[in-house]
Amino acid sequence: MSTPSPYRPGFATQPPLLAGRQHLLQLVETAVRTSGNRRQSFQVLYGPRGVGKTVLLDRYAAIAMERQWAVVRHEARSPGDPIGAILEQLHDCTGLTKKMSRELVELRERWGEESQTLNLGVYRRESKRERRDAIPIAQQFASAVLAVAEHCTKDRRGLMILVDEVQEVHPDELSVFGPIMQDLSRRPGLTAMIVFGGLPDTPGLVTDAVTYGERMAFHPIDNLDNDATLQALAGPADSAGRPFDGDALTVLADATGGYPYFVQLFGDYAWQASDGHARITLDDANRAIDLARHDSERGLYVARWKKLPAGEQTYLTAMARISTSIPVRTGQIADALGKPITALSAVRNRLLDRGIIVAPSTGHVAASIPGFLDYVLTVSEPSKPAGGRTATTRITTSPTKPPRHRGRTT
Repeated sequence: MSTPSPYRPGFATQPPLLAGRQHLLQLVETAVRTSGNRRQSFQVLYGPRGVGKTVLLDRYAAIAMERQWAVVRHEARSPGDPIGAILEQLHDCTGLTKKMSRELVELRERWGEESQTLNLGVYRRESKRERRDAIPIAQQFASAVLAVAEHCTKDRRGLMILVDEVQEVHPDELSVFGPIMQDLSRRPGLTAMIVFGGLPDTPGLVTDAVTYGERMAFHPIDNLDNDATLQALAGPADSAGRPFDGDALTVLADATGGYPYFVQLFGDYAWQASDGHARITLDDANRAIDLARHDSERGLYVARWKKLPAGEQTYLTAMARISTSIPVRTGQIADALGKPITALSAVRNRLLDRGIIVAPSTGHVAASIPGFLDYVLTVSEPSKPAGGRTATTRITTSPTKPPRHRGRTT
């Protein structure tokens, strides 16, 4: 009988071993034990899709619940009603007084009327509708959150609010978190955390919409480094009783590019390819790489490519023709397309905001997903081989300060 695979390929799926994120988990462990470091109580996790932001938010929630904290977990949708959803979950927190529960129900009803007046349900980020200076009910919402936090603190626990896909939240709704963080900062005795997760443009959206938002702790979530990739692949295999040969582990780790989703996908294929073997060999790893890349070309790559407008596809094609394996200078792309850099800034920024590309350094761009530009090249020039391998390229996007979603340098 085959031994089940220890790997868990799939988005938002908890991996068997969460490698390379220990520093963030330690920050949360510390924050739920003490209210001393208030800045780490307000966090923003941002990065391309597939790097494990949702997995981290789920782990944050688990850490908080282990200490009996009240946890409010919301994944934003567009259109959607994040404030209403959060109010409903606050109402469901255990141990609230009848008066507090009744006030939360009333506030939820008032918010429903207010959001209809603002017409937030039909909002799209691309719309040109101007933000209102404030939402009248914002302070009432802040008071409700603080009341629940105070109740939880008296009960020797805390309150954690997690909002995933925060780039989908209307700026007016996002702005209501400003008064909450300000009031919490004035009352360090209250134990509470607010954590946002979103795409690469999230820091700019937060700092634009949220008063006090620029003082949150911004944590870029990138691809894993080499040591973490090796650990994430080898650990589950060792625990399941079918370890890697050294060369097989090295080749497979390089092929994943450190992309967390690929670590699980390639590991799963290696496990299947080695069925019946005592160890995972180099032949098993090479077979797994071929299968996993074919899987990605049919699913992940094609799905992302087809969603892109023609202008963005043209930009990526020019980028791929220059190199599929190392960061490309934006000036080279402009030259290849016969346009000034400034004429391509909007296209570049949209690709950055979508998480399709990253800017590892000023004036350079690279694909956020290993192998994607090879796919772009085969689609745009099917008669030519891919211009390079992305297997050994690991891109980090850690900035020295929170990036803005407008006015990027080129």
